[in-house]
Amino acid sequence: MIQHIQHFGLFINRIVQQRYVIQQMVRRDFQVRYLGSYLGLFWAFAQPLVMLAVIYFAFSYGLRLNLASGEYPFALWLVCGLVPWQFMQEAIGGGTDSLLAYSYLIRKTAFSRGIIPLIKVFTSLILHLVLLLLLLIWVWAAGFAPGWHWLQLPYYLLASFLMLSGLGWLLGSLSVFVRDIGLAVKLGLGLLFWLTPIFWSPEMIASEWRFLIWANPLYFLVQGYRSVLLEGMWFWEIPVYQAYSWGISTFMFVAGAMVFRRLRPHFADML
Repeated sequence: MIQHIQHFGLFINRIVQQRYVIQQMVRRDFQVRYLGSYLGLFWAFAQPLVMLAVIYFAFSYGLRLNLASGEYPFALWLVCGLVPWQFMQEAIGGGTDSLLAYSYLIRKTAFSRGIIPLIKVFTSLILHLVLLLLLLIWVWAAGFAPGWHWLQLPYYLLASFLMLSGLGWLLGSLSVFVRDIGLAVKLGLGLLFWLTPIFWSPEMIASEWRFLIWANPLYFLVQGYRSVLLEGMWFWEIPVYQAYSWGISTFMFVAGAMVFRRLRPHFADML
């Protein structure tokens, strides 16, 4: 445990020390992806905003379904799951391809290669924060008043950030040696999307099988957003699940760091 805490402390210290480099690379990542087009950053937010608008009108005025648990509006309940999922999907996909995308930096011995997968996480986080702000406005307008429990959102984001950083290091490192990893990750995320309770409620599954849902590490942020924004629940009300989720996040963070450190000397030869 002490060693894991030390790893995390070094991780935070490295981010602070290289914050300017990270900031410039995140800005460049946005420029490469979006600013080359006429509408610029509009395209960064167009797809998720259109998706939210379609969901709102479809389930508010068209399909009047109530598949959510409790008396929550289905459209709002659904978006509370889609917004965090979109963040994790973008971060995992971007982290997997990050070392290949920045292969020209790998050959520079003076450059800290460990921050490359983090760039994709931070880039995805920027878009996510904008969508989160719009989601908070929607939740408030729907009658769910802000409260102190909203302050738990950074808590859930921190645990997810650890997990996504570890996955970025792990999958990004493996992709350097096995290029099919990227395609496998996209396929796996597509499958995991339907296995995660985003469009359907966990209560639809028999109680003896619900542990499989909890075993899904990506469900942590989805359920965290819903419990905070809709249910007004505090994280300490489900201590066993919180301990398990933090354990998974810490394990992925440490495992990803170890694999990255072990494979890092061979990156330049493979790229």
